[in-house]
Amino acid sequence: MLVDSLEHIRGSFINARQVQESVELLFAGHAEKLRLPNIHVVYIVPPYLKVRAPNLGMLYGGGALQIFPAIKIRGDDGNAHAVGVEAIKLIVARRGEWRELLGGDQQLEGLIHMSDGNIRDLLRLLTEVIRRASYNDLPVSDHVVEDAINQMRLEFLPIADDDAEWLAQIAKRCEV
Repeated sequence: MLVDSLEHIRGSFINARQVQESVELLFAGHAEKLRLPNIHVVYIVPPYLKVRAPNLGMLYGGGALQIFPAIKIRGDDGNAHAVGVEAIKLIVARRGEWRELLGGDQQLEGLIHMSDGNIRDLLRLLTEVIRRASYNDLPVSDHVVEDAINQMRLEFLPIADDDAEWLAQIAKRCEV
């Protein structure tokens, strides 16, 4: 069983510390209650648990928490990092015949760049494209891909005012 999206548990600016502590207590203090008999369970947890509870994996028999980082798809100059893009294409190819769905490389590379190298986000984008695809109209149009991207964008909204200001400051620094 896969228990997903627990990494999205976060508080606001005011209570973020308490939320982190409660998540840490849940996984470190109640591990025996989270193990289910005769079921293999994978929890997708916030990455900060790796630092805040370094021996947490031992409580679950896995030995350690596993981190799956994003794959580098852009170089320091902002241009595509071909090695990373090709690596992601191989991952997608192992999931199925993506060319039947998307056609050429342009559609897939666009989705890869939208995911910023995050495999999970890319797979969510591809899943959304599949849900919107019509079997009689493959490969999908640019419109279908754009609708899937827009749906993913909506899932990240609303953004708290403090977070929006912080992101705007980052954007200004990157423009310089």
